[in-house]
Amino acid sequence: MPPALALTRRFTEAGLRAEISEPDRGTLGARIRLHRLVPYQAVIGARETTSDTVSLRLRNGLNLDPMPTQEAVDRIVTVTTSLSLDL
Repeated sequence: MPPALALTRRFTEAGLRAEISEPDRGTLGARIRLHRLVPYQAVIGARETTSDTVSLRLRNGLNLDPMPTQEAVDRIVTVTTSLSLDL
């Protein structure tokens, strides 16, 4: 299973909404700008794929350091269930 699809499945199984921005929608920078108002963007490149990590980008443009995929899922679930805005 492709890494982006596996991550999307993990998010949806945790009760979160998730979608994949397909590569045919332009460059990575263009896809990030297109979805800039989404609360969290998960960027999965070759480095993240090999180490089962994910880089999160927040709506305000802040990039978090790569973290284990399950930690990212858990942090977002915690934030959304507590109705907090901080990650």
